[in-house]
Formats: sequence, structure tokens, C-alpha cells
Amino acid sequence: MQIDLASIQTLATYAVTTFVTAGIGAYLASYFKKKGENLATHEDIGKLVDQMKAVTHADSGRRRTRFRDEAERHSGMIPNAIPG
Repeated sequence: MQIDLASIQTLATYAVTTFVTAGIGAYLASYFKKKGENLATHEDIGKLVDQMKAVTHADSGRRRTRFRDEAERHSGMIPNAIPG
């Protein structure tokens, strides 16, 4: 069995191509994994912001009602406090 220069070059080309392709594949897998994590985080933050808006809106409505009720209760006291 004789090994000539052409077969060595062919084997070297296959080896380099295999390693480069494996490296690119590993890089792309890592890239898309991180990209997916970032997208999921972005969606989670969006959901949290929506929930906070809903809670804040509901709470502000309760506060307005409470302050209005207190103002009405106190407004009845004001005319009696002023001598007339």
C-alpha cells in the first residue's frame, strides 16, 4: 500500500473541513440557544409589565374610590364647623 501526496492532501482537506464545520455548528448552536434565552426573557418581562399595569390600574381605582368616599364623609363636617 502506497500513500501518495494527493491522498494525504485529500485526507487533510477532509479533516480541516470536518473541524471547521464542527466549530461553526457548535458556535451556531450556542448562538441560537442564547438568542432563545434572550427572547424568552424579553417575553417574560413583557408579561410582568402587563401584570404591573393591571395591578397599578386596579389599585389606583380603589384609591380614588376610597379618597372620594373620605372626601364626601368629611365634606359633611365642614358646613357644621363654620358658624353661620
